[in-house]
Amino acid sequence: MKTKKKILLIMLLSVLMVLASSVSVWAAKNPLSKMPRNVGSVASPVNVSVINKTSFCTEPYDGKVKISVKNSNSEVADVFCQSTIQIVNGKAKNCGNFWVTCKKPGTTTVKVTVKVNGKSYTKSCKYT
Repeated sequence: MKTKKKILLIMLLSVLMVLASSVSVWAAKNPLSKMPRNVGSVASPVNVSVINKTSFCTEPYDGKVKISVKNSNSEVADVFCQSTIQIVNGKAKNCGNFWVTCKKPGTTTVKVTVKVNGKSYTKSCKYT
């Protein structure tokens, strides 16, 4: 009788150890996955600055979000970036934003790098 209890206890402990060691790991979603690769015909420069701006915002994240941008042709467009906080379901979440404001007709490529929870993601977009 004692050996049956021992065997049952060992099997139960084995099952518990297997369940305890199986931890689900979720990969971080790429914050730039929805950023386009090519934006054609951004509004031409006019006196109304709201019309000639194009912007992109990453998904909201729990961890810190750091964003940086590089513009290949500063004569065609200005690029600004900023990390911001959004309130989502009553919780503060972090986002990365960038804005492209055209200055004159032409083409420029914007390289965006976002760092989320220690991982870095990079993507380029061509603006015309």
